[in-house]
Amino acid sequence: ELDKYAQRRGVSVYGLQNCLHMLPSEFSQKTPSLICGEIKDAIVITAEVKIEGGEVTEVVNCSSPENTTMKSMIKLCYKSAQQLLNSKTPETEEVQKRVKEFDSTGKLSISETLKLLFNIAMNIRIKRLGDAAYCYQISDPGEEENWQSHLLVEELMIWANNIIAKYLYESLPQMSVIRRQLPPLAEETSAVEKAHEGVLGHSLSLKSLSSQSVDETPLLMTTSTLQAIRDACMRRDIFKLTSILTNDQLYPQLAIVHSALISIRRCRRGEYICTRLIEDQSLEKNALYSHHSLRLSQYTHFTSPIRRYIDIVVQRLVNALINSSDITYSEDDLSRLCRHLNMKTKMAKRFERDMKRVELASNCEDTLQRTQAYLTRSMMKQHKFELCFPSNKYNSVVMHDDTSFDQSQLNYSSREEGSIIKWHVVCIPFHSPDFLLKNSEITDFKKASESDSTGMHSSIQ
Repeated sequence: ELDKYAQRRGVSVYGLQNCLHMLPSEFSQKTPSLICGEIKDAIVITAEVKIEGGEVTEVVNCSSPENTTMKSMIKLCYKSAQQLLNSKTPETEEVQKRVKEFDSTGKLSISETLKLLFNIAMNIRIKRLGDAAYCYQISDPGEEENWQSHLLVEELMIWANNIIAKYLYESLPQMSVIRRQLPPLAEETSAVEKAHEGVLGHSLSLKSLSSQSVDETPLLMTTSTLQAIRDACMRRDIFKLTSILTNDQLYPQLAIVHSALISIRRCRRGEYICTRLIEDQSLEKNALYSHHSLRLSQYTHFTSPIRRYIDIVVQRLVNALINSSDITYSEDDLSRLCRHLNMKTKMAKRFERDMKRVELASNCEDTLQRTQAYLTRSMMKQHKFELCFPSNKYNSVVMHDDTSFDQSQLNYSSREEGSIIKWHVVCIPFHSPDFLLKNSEITDFKKASESDSTGMHSSIQ
């Protein structure tokens, strides 16, 4: 009955303040959860880490998954983990007590352990993404300062999911359950690359798309970004400086490129699929199983069985292989489950996005929101224009799939206390340096080419 309950729900769904758990809370928070001091069953993957000159150089010799037991010695939130990564004392007394207990039992302190894990995670990330590995932005508001602890957890989970996907496919080529994302069509991405080829070289995450022979277009930035760079340099804050320089959303031309690529990739969403059903001969074999955004040849979901039913299915397949026992699923069962869970995942994401829109609308009743945006396209005949919101908070929540506005929306909203500006728009023509130099919103370093498009820096107030 519990399994049917979880399968019917498919995933945990997160609302504004509460979570609708896939598994009953009284069960999920006890039996399958890691609890400090308690011994739990676990599936482990052993790997060898090579360290030279104090630096992690390679993660190799990953073993096949094995069953074991483990005991959690300490529980940390992202903030406490980040404080330990920064060699600071955690704020709460309970965590301080746990840290002392941990430090007294091992060769490495918890702070040293976390730093080693972060270096391992960065090594794996660089091997996976290349220069784009340094581009890491936190999407959760208020968590920006904890980016290292977030990256550590995220990257090691991706690594484990990748290892399990390879193991399943090698052992069960016709019954593997994978999470794939097909690459966008070449003609779609080439059109974007050609239109913006002059700025691609300014981005670590986009420069692989750029031709070496193309002359770079001068990069524009807002005065707020320039001031943030100056402040980070003055404080000698290398992490903050890296975060600013690698965040393409802070630079109008780069943000517009990402917006265009996201629109293309939106049509190629991730999906669960049983390998038996993959018959698309128009793509190379590697592309058929790959996850394009993660740049992995095989990927699945394995690490979160408490909140995703597909992870339970994958863990059952792995356990059957480890124990050389019968697999209780048929190929048709797996195909049916993949279709069902794709639908449940899509519904959950839509609900969570709608809840964020409700939250934002509710907040706007108390305090009008301000954000930055860039003009991506102007449709003069239709009296419309399109905006790109650098903040994920607005790009995915406010705009949904439509980023077009009617010029009539640039108006004033009257209230009893007087007129309040609903939209404040500053038009920035990239081809007009004289105008730019007179405008306090933008700093322009070099004259852009006449062929550059028009840009906009706007604020929703």
